[in-house]
Amino acid sequence: MKKFVARLEAQDGSGHFRRVAVFSESLEEAKRFLEDRERGYARFKLSDEEKAEIERKLAEGEKLTPAEIQNQVYANQEEPYVLVHIGDTDPPRDPNRKPKAA
Repeated sequence: MKKFVARLEAQDGSGHFRRVAVFSESLEEAKRFLEDRERGYARFKLSDEEKAEIERKLAEGEKLTPAEIQNQVYANQEEPYVLVHIGDTDPPRDPNRKPKAA
């Protein structure tokens, strides 16, 4: 199996992206896996009970678990992220990216 590194970007202009590594037999198989997974994320919705629990925690100042945070992100995602790079090397950095302040 080969390791492929991919960058997927949000379609809403927010600048959000995902950088992921996938192990696969071929580049085509890796692309298909990532695109299928993104379509699944876009379809994901929280139940009314899950939404209420997250809202309660936020209102009471409780911290959300990493899983709750991620589920909330997926539930708010309306469109699948678009695959903008996949290969055996890291995706190129955005030339407009500003370095973090020290």
